[in-house]
Order: sequence, then structure tokens, then C-alpha cells
Amino acid sequence: MHWLLYSYCIIFTLIWCLLKIKAMYHFAIVPNLEKFQTSENFPLKKISIIIAACNEEKAIASALLSLLKQDYPDFEIIVVNDRSTDSTGAILEQLAKTDNRIKLVHIKTLPDGWLGKTNALHQASQLATGEWLLFTDADIHMRSDTLTLAMQYALSKQYDHLSLFPCSVTNNFLLQAMISTFRIMFLESAKPHKVSDPNTQDAIGLGAFNLVKKDIFKKSKGFEWLRLEVADDMGLALMLKQAGARPGFGYARKHITFSWYDTVGEMFKGLEKNLFPVGGHFKISRLIIIPMVLFLILSAPVVSLMQYDNDWIFTLGIFAYLLLFALSIFSRIYMKAAIIPTLLHQLGLILFIYMFIRSGFMCLKRGGIEWRGTVYPLDLMRKHQRVRR
Repeated sequence: MHWLLYSYCIIFTLIWCLLKIKAMYHFAIVPNLEKFQTSENFPLKKISIIIAACNEEKAIASALLSLLKQDYPDFEIIVVNDRSTDSTGAILEQLAKTDNRIKLVHIKTLPDGWLGKTNALHQASQLATGEWLLFTDADIHMRSDTLTLAMQYALSKQYDHLSLFPCSVTNNFLLQAMISTFRIMFLESAKPHKVSDPNTQDAIGLGAFNLVKKDIFKKSKGFEWLRLEVADDMGLALMLKQAGARPGFGYARKHITFSWYDTVGEMFKGLEKNLFPVGGHFKISRLIIIPMVLFLILSAPVVSLMQYDNDWIFTLGIFAYLLLFALSIFSRIYMKAAIIPTLLHQLGLILFIYMFIRSGFMCLKRGGIEWRGTVYPLDLMRKHQRVRR
């Protein structure tokens, strides 16, 4: 039995190590917007900023005010109040009266066969008058020079689509650990070095910042193609690349911030609709296999450290944790993330496994996903799923 235990330790600890090295590599190669400097002054075309807001009374006012303070010379903000039941609509009405750059759309009913957000983004995109479209979320805050810098960067690189990674702000220690885990898993699974390669289908889109050239958006299949896609931001990136867009990706830790969730409980509820569809593809087999594989990987360094009688495996366990410590330093350097929450990566993975299983269980129990009070049948969601990671 020793050979079986040793084989497990070697194989899965090596997988752990390779994943952490991959994450550090991606930390290092992704461009950082704050380091960008251009010697040219590119003409800045009009941007239509598009936001879908549903029950965002806590965040929407401050987010919009940060956008209104942008030093960009020509932009409009199209905000869609998507069937909000709180005071979001009233707040938006008041803000729209103070600045004519805000165009407000109220949606009271949801068409059949659409998710609320994709329908809202679709409606807003039809009204946009800018040569560029910026799809962003209702809780995003941007530094005043963000639009100018991002547009100059996109034009200098001749990008048709630019997505920027924001910085999540929270004082909740456990939530910091969870956010750090999601960041690491993203960097382990994504392929940012292939995003701009036209010969691949690798694409990255983030809801915080998706800047799109309108001409290429018109050539794409549009939100009609994404009408039932829960990962609409990644779907948008995939759709644009299929339409021939030249995409780019970068960090914007100082320029774009948001508060993802206030508590871990809110995160559990908020991601319930996403994890099983995107990661599990609505398949029971993946609901079983993915948690098992993740648990084998996260536990392997611990088990390796317990093999005192085998110097090689014990040393491999130490190396695995040294890599985790190095990764926490990388996370601190590139994303200003706290070191200790990053070191709790294994705890974060355990919580993620629980969230993933819960997402799958609730989806199968309901016979579909529940989003904003509407249940979408499983067969319908499978049929229209575009993003499979």
C-alpha cells in the first residue's frame, strides 16, 4: 500500500506545484495598466458606457459618480434599471436629472428566453451612439483617468476588445481568502498569453470592464446569441473573438475597484447560479469528478508532509508550500492582496468545493437555475450555453 500512497503524493503534489507555477507566470506576464505610457496622442472616440442594474441601491450612486468624474472628453452612460424592486430606479432618476450624459432605461418585463442581464445589455447596446462600447457592472468604481488610459492603451495595441482585471476591496478576512482563491484558480485555468492569438479560441472577458469597438460588436452574433448565458462577460469575449476581434487583457488594480460581496454567505448565494453551469456544464459526472480532483490536489501537500520516512516526498511537500508562499508574494506585488489570506488557499478551495456542490445540488433540485426570482429550465440552459471552461 505504500507505493499507492507515495504515487498519490508525487502525482498530485506535482500537479499542485505546476498549477502554482502557472499562476505566478500569468501574474508576471499580464500587462498592468498603471505602467502604460504612450508617446502618441490617439484621437479619443466617443464611448457608450453600458450598465445593467437590478436592485443595486447600495452601490449604484457611488459607482455612477465615479464614472461621471472621468476626464475622458466624450462619453455617455446608458443605465438599464432591470425590474428593480428596491430604490434603484428612484436613485437613477435623480442622478439622470443632474447630468445629461446619463440615459436611463426602465425594463419592467422580461421577454421569454432571455436572462435579465443579457436582455438589459442588449436593449442598451441598441441605443448606444458611441464608436466604442464599455460594458461594466453597477458596483464598479473607476479612477478619473481610467477611460482615457484604457482607450489609449487599446488604440496603441490595435485592440478591438480590452478586458481589465479589477481589484476587489473587502475588510472581511474569510472573504479575502475566498477572493484570493478565485483569483488563483482563474490564473491557473485561464490562458492570458493566448488571448491575442487569432489562431486560438482563448478569450477573457470580465464584467467589470469590457471595452469593445462598436464595429466589431456589430459583426458578432450579438446578445441574441448570449441570451441565456450566465457567464455573459466571458461569452461576450468569446463571441467577439469568433467575429475576428483582436482582444487584449490586463490588470487595473489601482484604476478599477469594487466590493464583490460583503460576506461569504452572500458569495455562496451569489455564485449559486454560476458555478455548476460554467464549471460543471450542467453534468452530474462533472459535479462528482471536479470536487474529487480538487480535494486530491489540495490535500496532497499535507499528506506529503506526513511522509517522514520518505525524504523525497517530504521535501516535495515542503516545496509545494514554498511555492504557495511565493505565490502569495506575487499576489501582493501584482494585486496588492494581503499575504495571509492567500496562504489560506487550501481553506478557500474547501469552501469552493462546497459552493460548487451546493450550486449543482440546487440546480438539479429546482430543475434549472434561479436568477432574480425566475427559474430557467435545465434543458433550455444546456441548449443555449456558450461558455464551457
